Amino acid sequence: MSGRVCYLVLVFVRPGQEELLREYERRARPIMRRHGGDFERVMKPVARGGEASGPHEVHLLHFDSAGAFDAFRSDPELQRYTALRDAAVERAELLTLTDIALPEYFGTS
Repeated sequence: MSGRVCYLVLVFVRPGQEELLREYERRARPIMRRHGGDFERVMKPVARGGEASGPHEVHLLHFDSAGAFDAFRSDPELQRYTALRDAAVERAELLTLTDIALPEYFGTS
């Protein structure tokens, strides 16, 4: 098994600040890649019957290891963009994920 780690990030964007979030992500992504990480997917929840009450976006990220993720988060270059991120993001919830092979999950081969 590799040391690859996945993270699910629930992103709650401040009203009207979606483009500011994109600007932060455009600046953060090269730093993320230098630390062995990247976006796998960006998804938007679909509201049914009214206003969505959950996050504005869901990001699935991967890193070569938990240490690589920690190095990314503490990178001095990324820290320069903290104010930009804080202006765009009301809050973010981070979940660390482990991948379970489907045969193992369902108890089949």
